Amino acid sequence: MGEDARTRTLVGSMIGMAHDLGYRVVAEGVESEAALTCLDELGCNEVQGYLLARPLLPSASRPGLPGRRDTTRLTPCPPIAD
Repeated sequence: MGEDARTRTLVGSMIGMAHDLGYRVVAEGVESEAALTCLDELGCNEVQGYLLARPLLPSASRPGLPGRRDTTRLTPCPPIAD
């Protein structure tokens, strides 16, 4: 990701737009130190991917692991009005 200027510009724009709207940004699928460095430079808030940890089976995860959250409280977003 860090080597392609167009990709870097696109990702940086999306991160900036999300921050302007008040969101935190989580990048998924981070697999290299170069991508991690690039995302850090662009202001990404959190990352996940093979670089940091391999996927766990649900039976192997436990409450309190970093990044795990209770999704039972989430509600769907309302549809966007035309």
